[in-house]
Amino acid sequence: MRRSTLGTVYSLLLRAYPRKYRERFGASMLADFEDRAAEVRTRGTLSLALLLGATVFDVARLAPLERFRARALRGSDRKKNARYPSSGSSLSKYAGSVRVALRMVVKTPLSSVVAMVTIAFGIALTATTFSIVYGSTMRGLPFESPDELVHFERQNLSRGLPNMAVTPHDYVAWKTQQSSFEDIAAFVEAYILIRDGDHAPRPEAGVRIDEEAFHLLRVQPALGRLFTRDENRPGGPRVILLSHGLWQSRYGGDSTVIGRSIRVTRQTTALHTVIGVMPEGFGFPIAERFWLPLRLDLAGVERGDGRLDVFGRLRPGVGLADAQREFGLISDRLASSFPGSNTGVQATLSTFQEEYVGEDFASRVHLMFAGSLFVLLIACANVSNLLMARTNGRKKELAVRTALGASWRSVALLVATEAAILAFAGGIIGIGLAFAGVRWFGSALLGAGALRLPHGGDALFWWQFKLDLVPALFAFALTAICAVVAGLVPAVLAARTDVATLLKEEGRNSGSPRLRLYGQVLVTLEVAVAAALLTATALTMKSLVKLQTLDVGFPQDEIVVARVGLYGEEYADNAARRLRFWNDLLVSARSIPGVTDVALGSRLPMLRHRPMEVSVPGRVVTDGSRELAGYATVTPQFFATYNLMPVEGRLFTDLESTTQANVVVVNESFAGRFFGDADPVGRTVRLGRDDDGVVRTVVGVVPDSWMDGERNRRPEGLFLPLGSRTPLNLYLSIRSHTALVDIAGQVSAVAARVDPEQPIYDVQTMRQLIEGRTGRFNIYGTFYVVFGIVALAMSVIGLYGVISFNVGQRTNEIGIRMALGADRGNVVSSVLRLGLKHVLVGLTFGAGLAYWISLGLDSVLFEVDTWDVPLFLMVSAVLGGTSVLACLLPARRAAGISPVAVLRDA
Repeated sequence: MRRSTLGTVYSLLLRAYPRKYRERFGASMLADFEDRAAEVRTRGTLSLALLLGATVFDVARLAPLERFRARALRGSDRKKNARYPSSGSSLSKYAGSVRVALRMVVKTPLSSVVAMVTIAFGIALTATTFSIVYGSTMRGLPFESPDELVHFERQNLSRGLPNMAVTPHDYVAWKTQQSSFEDIAAFVEAYILIRDGDHAPRPEAGVRIDEEAFHLLRVQPALGRLFTRDENRPGGPRVILLSHGLWQSRYGGDSTVIGRSIRVTRQTTALHTVIGVMPEGFGFPIAERFWLPLRLDLAGVERGDGRLDVFGRLRPGVGLADAQREFGLISDRLASSFPGSNTGVQATLSTFQEEYVGEDFASRVHLMFAGSLFVLLIACANVSNLLMARTNGRKKELAVRTALGASWRSVALLVATEAAILAFAGGIIGIGLAFAGVRWFGSALLGAGALRLPHGGDALFWWQFKLDLVPALFAFALTAICAVVAGLVPAVLAARTDVATLLKEEGRNSGSPRLRLYGQVLVTLEVAVAAALLTATALTMKSLVKLQTLDVGFPQDEIVVARVGLYGEEYADNAARRLRFWNDLLVSARSIPGVTDVALGSRLPMLRHRPMEVSVPGRVVTDGSRELAGYATVTPQFFATYNLMPVEGRLFTDLESTTQANVVVVNESFAGRFFGDADPVGRTVRLGRDDDGVVRTVVGVVPDSWMDGERNRRPEGLFLPLGSRTPLNLYLSIRSHTALVDIAGQVSAVAARVDPEQPIYDVQTMRQLIEGRTGRFNIYGTFYVVFGIVALAMSVIGLYGVISFNVGQRTNEIGIRMALGADRGNVVSSVLRLGLKHVLVGLTFGAGLAYWISLGLDSVLFEVDTWDVPLFLMVSAVLGGTSVLACLLPARRAAGISPVAVLRDA
């Protein structure tokens, strides 16, 4: 007889049963399943799916029990007690077990609620963190075969440059010489102003991109069309694609925008025709608001100059390693042909998602997920301990059921069903909590702008932090696993109850050494995991305290900052006009009532400053690598605004700020690294590459000012006068000792008096800016604090339960010891020693686990050393102290046992 597809699946499922079981019953079970499948097939696909699901559930539930039974039974006992189910087992056959289990749950409400809440917290934390991991690192780009999309970079390790953008000349060479990809395309970031309608001009972020890019992404616009090849050529028609969000916010979703000409300003202002609106949610590569044609023109770019982002789609059957080998050969050919610009340069390939998500963020969310799994592990151990104690308390009831003819499977099923009810009830509560947790994470972390991705931006357009189908299924699977893990061992121990021995024990309170050992192992494991999570909690709490007491060297609430950008050809190629605008803006801003200081700077404290290659005459770099330092272009008032008064030398003069004076002010870290103990004032520094760099004279040294972002790992920095480099974009800083009413409106008004066409935006206090930069430490810290609190509570409850269970089993022993003269102090100390022994063993293993977790916490800790021995000792003391309290109540109860009552019942 030919086997059906479902029959083949079922035959594979049967392999979960023991071999002898399959040999005896496998053929009949398969035939029975085939008959039922043939009958159900006439009712439709849904009925077949339900049948298969019920069958999988039966196999998952019964096969482990059969394997335990096969090991436990020997010889004639196995044959005598065998009672095998058919493949057509139905949940209705176990309705009686469900009713009895429900009665037991209701009969013991306190322990049942504790079990459900324990599982609920474990499921909630795990489902929340899995939703975050899935939404950010697993869901992938919403395109066909997203793993085929590859991002390109270059590296020159001989010069210490691991991450280099792709130059236009290399991109064109790659495009013509490669064969591993269907095609490759390039894009580069762009910022524009749209000057039409009633909306105020505001910078919009987008990209200039090749027309092939959309075909590689397999995406079509929601309205209109894509670019053509002619539109992507230099001098082609000026066209623009809008994002769905920009179309809605600026044009109210009006479909007649297609074909409309709008004024777009970059370096020049020109009319662009709107040719399309991209689908809702599309924002490739990050979260773009528009797309312009790339219009690459090699004639205007020297080889080695320019920067592009490049990606491609692999051909079917070509792997990433194959493509990397091919591009290695192409890089070698280019190095031979162009030794000046390409010597030592190699192409590097990675999947688009890996490149844009970044290892730091992925490691953070995966570590959070691991922490939640640890909490879930403690929850399962606690529920298993609880069920073990309840099973031991019902041992005579179970023995009577067995003596009256109940099979071992019925007894095990009764205990397993009780575990399943508790787990699934807790799972439903946990999933509800997870919904709230995921929403909180998305709004808090994204709202704080605290992700800091490697290519800029705080979120990627394909990220979706929500508890949708896959995370929900994962949560249900976790619930099922919790039911199995929590109920399996108590169920097996219940099934292996020695009926004769238990019935002969009458009223004596004895217990199985195996039960005691199982509980002790679980609680030791709980303590170890709790120690690790509490260490993570203590580290993050110390980090949060550092944040709350952070001294940045200036009053955060007295300084208001805003971004100002210059758009239009009148500023693009006219440094003198740019300088005049900035000076006029300073004068206008000083007219705001209450203002004490006004300054301009290309960067602000707490923002990562762009690095510049620097060298000091006479200083030898032994490894040949480049030396970098952050820099900012500022006006002289910048130093007073941020309390950066010189510790040596002087600051810029107003004349130096408005001319191209070759002077520089350095910070203390720069002076210490590059000049050592020598006086830096009057020394020279070369800024830029090799002999092309400008030599400047150091005129002063100021305190450090967080020039490498919130981590400040590379604090060396220098300041240049505004006249030497006159940027198109600067930050305006306004300091006042009085409250500034409607400061955003006042700042916009003073900027409009200088040039109403230029936008001013992102008006905020320095406190708000710093909170945005350090927000991720608060968010991640909150997660680990919750992990630690829940883990501590669960481990203490678990330890209390095990010690209490142990005392209950040793009632006779303790009573006899007291009858023979043992005092209450000895009884209490013996119980405490038992509990503390588990704690010490757990702390020993937990120390190693804590060290491993702490290594992964570096990216979420603010100015905290991950290897903090005093903090580890403090965690051990806290866990040890709470464990003593958990053991004290059972110990006092043991000391109150009446020897007379024990001897009477013996």
